[in-house]
Amino acid sequence: MAEPFSTAAAGIALLSNLKHLYIYLKDLKDSIKSVHDDVDALQKEVLSVQELSESIEQLRDRLHRRPSSNAEQMKQLVGLSKPLESMSADIRLCHLKLRDVYGADPKRGAWESFKERNKYKDVEPAIHTLRSSISNNREKIMIWMQSINIGKLDFVYEDLMIKLTNLEKANEAAKALTHNVKRNEHFAIPKAVESHYLGRDIELSDLEEALWPKTQVQNHQQKRNVVYGVGGSGKTQLCGKYAQKFLNRYWGVFWIDGASEDRLKSSLISNVAEKGGVGKNHEAALHWLSNQDEDWLLIIDNADNPNVDLVDFFPQGANGHVLITTRNQDCTYGNIGSMAFSGMHESDTNELFVRVAKVAKSPENKQHMSDILKELGYLALAVVAGSTINQGYCTLEYYLTYLQRVWRGKLSERKSSGWSHNSEKAREGRVEAQFDLSPLAIKDRGTQAIKRCDKQDEIASKDAPELLKTFAYMHREKIRFRFLKVCAENARKERAQNESDTRLMSSTTHSWSQYLGQHTASTVLPDVLRAANAIGKLDEDRFLRAMTYLRSYSLVSYDEETESWSMHPLIQRWAREGYEYNPGEHHVWCIAAATLISSCITLTEDSDGDEELMRQLWPHVDAVTERQDALNTRITENRLGRNKWYPIMDWEPKPHLLQMFAKFSKIYATVGQYGKADKLQRDVHCALETMRGYEDVRARGMTIFWARTLWALGKADEQANLLEKLLDNCMRIFGPDHRETHVASIKLADARLQQGRVIEARTLCDRSVPGLERLCSKEDKQTLDALNIHAMAIPVDWARIMSPDHVDTLESRQRFYAASFWDGDQDSHREAEQGMSEILELLEKKLVPEHPLTLLSMLYLARIKVELRNYDGAQKLFYEGLPIAERNLDKDHMGILFCRYHIGRMRVRQGLWREA
Repeated sequence: MAEPFSTAAAGIALLSNLKHLYIYLKDLKDSIKSVHDDVDALQKEVLSVQELSESIEQLRDRLHRRPSSNAEQMKQLVGLSKPLESMSADIRLCHLKLRDVYGADPKRGAWESFKERNKYKDVEPAIHTLRSSISNNREKIMIWMQSINIGKLDFVYEDLMIKLTNLEKANEAAKALTHNVKRNEHFAIPKAVESHYLGRDIELSDLEEALWPKTQVQNHQQKRNVVYGVGGSGKTQLCGKYAQKFLNRYWGVFWIDGASEDRLKSSLISNVAEKGGVGKNHEAALHWLSNQDEDWLLIIDNADNPNVDLVDFFPQGANGHVLITTRNQDCTYGNIGSMAFSGMHESDTNELFVRVAKVAKSPENKQHMSDILKELGYLALAVVAGSTINQGYCTLEYYLTYLQRVWRGKLSERKSSGWSHNSEKAREGRVEAQFDLSPLAIKDRGTQAIKRCDKQDEIASKDAPELLKTFAYMHREKIRFRFLKVCAENARKERAQNESDTRLMSSTTHSWSQYLGQHTASTVLPDVLRAANAIGKLDEDRFLRAMTYLRSYSLVSYDEETESWSMHPLIQRWAREGYEYNPGEHHVWCIAAATLISSCITLTEDSDGDEELMRQLWPHVDAVTERQDALNTRITENRLGRNKWYPIMDWEPKPHLLQMFAKFSKIYATVGQYGKADKLQRDVHCALETMRGYEDVRARGMTIFWARTLWALGKADEQANLLEKLLDNCMRIFGPDHRETHVASIKLADARLQQGRVIEARTLCDRSVPGLERLCSKEDKQTLDALNIHAMAIPVDWARIMSPDHVDTLESRQRFYAASFWDGDQDSHREAEQGMSEILELLEKKLVPEHPLTLLSMLYLARIKVELRNYDGAQKLFYEGLPIAERNLDKDHMGILFCRYHIGRMRVRQGLWREA
């Protein structure tokens, strides 16, 4: 009789686990208020299994009262206990996962609840697994119970056994398929699907059928689908929901920004290339994806620009799925069809509005909601923004009156400025007018705070619009909390540096970056950041209160994993173009965004080393410079329109702007965007040379900074000419035996080496290295740099001054080991091989493979391997590095020619004369 007891034990365990899970889900729902559909569905399924458990209890009691030794019944009881145990174990695991993520007591306050919703993605796989287990095991349990109850009815029993056998075979096949499919390894989307997402089930099903058809076709090809429609209609959310729902069907899910060609390239690098460890090149990212055998999903979001040819950004080959979202209904890139998006289904929109606005489903409210949703075009984003009702700014009854009044004012203003009218713009305009209610509501909350003497809320109501306007000119994704904190900390560092420089103004032995840093950044910043800069620390509570205001009206969304905020494209465009109509006002907030970004970087000697921060800032620099150019063009056109009879005067560049451009160029140089760095540095150098001349340390420093970028671009002759001019001016101003003259001489020696003029480079070093050692200490940065170039540096000195993994330390060690090419024996070659391998590994982590220093390290290591007769190892490095260099540099770049030359030398040593 062991089998009935084991069945009873399994049933009791199941009932206990169900009870605990149901109570926990109820508490979680009460806490978060707006729970994801899957949690609601799971709660209902748990309730249904509880009812099934009660039937099992009744069956157990009946068997206990009338025990049987029938072998067939024993077999049936064993069969019943297995799905009971399986389901009980899955329920227990899901409950433990929920407790691990949300804690033992899921009841939280408003801010905690907001964070709980962001944690949903951590428990989503466990919830899906449990729902699948309930679905499979419930049918098995019901079949076994029917079999036990029917008992001696053999024909029914046999029919049930056939069903059960088929069901178990299907289950085993599903398990085998699950084990064969690799777990998702890469999931890079900018933000989680909103917790109040609902509807679009038909579209989601259609998308699944298009990408995963039940009847497979013979011609295997890459599948591409276009989702097009008006802004704010939910295109992006649908793709996000699809990616989350079918996550485990894909080895990797990648999301890129299709707004422009530059955005496509930069997001391919940050979201694809870096995940694959292939560096900072968009072509390398596409090449990496095209060579994957597993299924992957690439989402190209907001591909609205018809002048951008997306064909260049599709991975080659027949593998993978591509989803494209666009407002352009003529987009023709879909090879398996397209999907038109406008408003949501009326029933779904009603449900969403009730959830967000938190209004009762009364007959009195039904007509008001119908009128409002019709006016909003049933757009998902507009309905979500209807949280102004929930915030108490206006009532449901008068909401439409407010909305129409604001829209009429906006339309009148736009018509007076020559705005062209069409149906789509009118529809989006109504949405933008609805957004206009949000800042009015925030202002009203500030007024109420003044009345009740709540200083904190009063300040938050002023900070929130300023932050919104500033973020509107940055990249719309991943505006990181870190940026705000670093901005304030750097202000303190730069003030301390300026005070130190003021005391040493008579000395000319300080770097260009310190002097350029004397001119502090523009004070055009949101007030919360100006206050933070004044004390050198961000008031985090004040900042987060302001961001809570913006979140409460769905103007921004928060990603807990990256501690960053994002904005929907339509909201960001409204905040940038629809919020204010004065180009001068736009210019102020664009400068504020640029100042925030540039303040994250310092130009002090010890400011290098945070390559990760540079990579995070890169898309924001791209966005703000693009918008600066557009605004400058617009302002210039307006000035020309007003002043037709006299020329427009451009005033002298302001020092803080030159400082800003220098910082932007530093970011571009760090991420390998040397073309953009060159353009900015060329402009800054020209301005400093014209205004200040080489007597000014900033002009001399900018010359050296720019020369390094020219070296990376392979412009050796222009680099050498620039540095030769610098040396001539230093000789004229300071004479031959001065620190500045020796520094310029060493930099020119480095350039001569790149040109292959080794004798001249050695002559310059022989004269200037002793001079620097005499005038400065041997641990001075410039002295060590000179010894580096002279190929005699001691790496330990750099490691003590900087850090063992600092780029300057690694470059010093690289030059030291390179000396073994000329002077070393086999033992020193082996030591150099070990050291250079370590350097290469560190540089690939810090600077990625595309960086010139990394490529140079690969070349040096390959040359060492040739000396050691390890031709296979050398060939592997040569043929790994050469394609990367050819993708990123000009084909006649000196580094590429140098690499080919050494491949030829290796072939000579191998006796492969024709190939050599």
